[in-house]
Order: sequence, then structure tokens, then C-alpha cells
Amino acid sequence: MGQKFTRTSYYGIASTYRDFPNEGTYITCRGPLFAECYNRYAFDLAGVEGTITIIEPRPPLRASRWVFRADFVSRDAVVDLALLAKGFHIVTGPVPYNADGPKRLHWDAVYKHLTDNAFPASP
Repeated sequence: MGQKFTRTSYYGIASTYRDFPNEGTYITCRGPLFAECYNRYAFDLAGVEGTITIIEPRPPLRASRWVFRADFVSRDAVVDLALLAKGFHIVTGPVPYNADGPKRLHWDAVYKHLTDNAFPASP
């Protein structure tokens, strides 16, 4: 990661239902206390426009398997949640906030930074 980063949490929107016999009802449970919760790190790199985000699987493993994607990971991202459960890191590359869209030069810089820092290069 970069020199400075922000750590937050990522979890899905799946609900679980629990029987509460004393109440005579089922209760809907949702959120980080009831769903798998993952660490999400966001950081910037010098010369790269846009923030890079890494969502780390549980347990945190060496970054042996990872997906490099070009979009924000929403809470209903079924494929990303399944990949996290299988031990993949999810990396979102820098998408600038202007009309130019992603810049290949910036993506190459992020890829190089990641592969120089514990993420294996793609075959």
C-alpha cells in the first residue's frame, strides 16, 4: 500500500433470520455483526489520479490470489463476496473523477506497485 492508507470494513447486504421463541417471532439480522466482514484499505499513489482500494479476505493471507477491477465494489457484489470467501484479494484500480476515464499509465503504475509489494504478477 501507499505510505498513508485508510482502513474501513466491507460486508454484504445478506440477511439472516433468527428464531426468537421468547418473542414469538423471527428477527432479521443484517450488518457486520451477522455477516462476514472484511478489511478494506484505500490509498493513493504519487502521480496516480484516483484512489486504489484493496479488500482483504479472511483470514488475511499473503496476496497470492487477487482480482484487479475497474469499478467500486458494492455491498451486493455476489461474485466479489464469493471470491473473498475463497481467499482472493479484490483490488479496484484508480478511476479518476474527470471525464477522461481510467488512464492506462496509472493502471500500469498501480500494477507495478502491487507486484513489487507482495502481490504476484499475472502469468
